Amino acid sequence: MIDTVIYIDKGKIGEIYHLKLSVKVPDGMMSDDLARPVVQVTSFFTKKPVYEIYTFGEQIVVIPLDGEGTSSPKRGTGVSHYAKQAIQQRLIQVLPCDFLVGVGTNDIHLYVPESYK
Repeated sequence: MIDTVIYIDKGKIGEIYHLKLSVKVPDGMMSDDLARPVVQVTSFFTKKPVYEIYTFGEQIVVIPLDGEGTSSPKRGTGVSHYAKQAIQQRLIQVLPCDFLVGVGTNDIHLYVPESYK
């Protein structure tokens, strides 16, 4: 099992990460029944969480965290980013026009030209 990752950039050590496996609710998910195995990636030097890696459906998700930990008031930013990407990929298949997607904590905003509403 790997517990430390050293990121080398242009021949110099760029970052060192510590990996830890735990069973918990991923950052940004609110319901306790969504608990699953999560790989927590933390900065070796600051001890702050940087990423979470877990499965969501059939996909492996790598969510960047805001560095504040799981008690951050910005919960949901990683999951919101993933949700936005998934929604955009699906809408590209069904909408013949340009659009904008905004994902909040509990809502989604979709902006399309008036003629396509």
